[in-house]
Amino acid sequence: MFNSNDITRHEAYRKQIVRDAEKQHLAWTAQTNSEADISQQPTPHKWLIAAVLCALLILILFLTPQSTHAQDLADPGQMMPFASANAAYRVGLYFFNQGDYERAISELTTAINGIPSEVFALNLDYAVFYWTLGDAQFMNMQYDDALASYEHFLELAGEEASEAALQYVGILRDAIGTNEMVNVALLAG
Repeated sequence: MFNSNDITRHEAYRKQIVRDAEKQHLAWTAQTNSEADISQQPTPHKWLIAAVLCALLILILFLTPQSTHAQDLADPGQMMPFASANAAYRVGLYFFNQGDYERAISELTTAINGIPSEVFALNLDYAVFYWTLGDAQFMNMQYDDALASYEHFLELAGEEASEAALQYVGILRDAIGTNEMVNVALLAG
């Protein structure tokens, strides 16, 4: 079947294939390494761009104010007037919504005392403090005090008071005047 010449040719052929495969592998490895070296080495313009970006970042960090809190950026002339009174009002509303009417009355009274009386006449947004105080007093069954707070609100609101507010205070005044607490209980419900 096979003679010694065939075996020798087969071995030579096999060696040639192995040599060709090794050459091909070496060529491929050399090409891959050179491409990797080129892509990993930054070109001079990449260095320049990186340097400029770093310089800009450093400038931005040193030129911006160190503190970036919102209250630091606000203009002091634009701050909320009577901030402590407004805070007390919000706390009073919180306690009112929680059903703690005693604490709500205390906080709302603090809020009202923190604003000069002439401001209430000039700005109706603050007049609402009296209405809210009246609500807390009413829910705490301090009907006479509630009526006084509601009436003070109506006095401050003047013609801008709603018809519903006028009717509500009228019903409460009549109920307290005639001692008809059933009508007062209907107002609360």
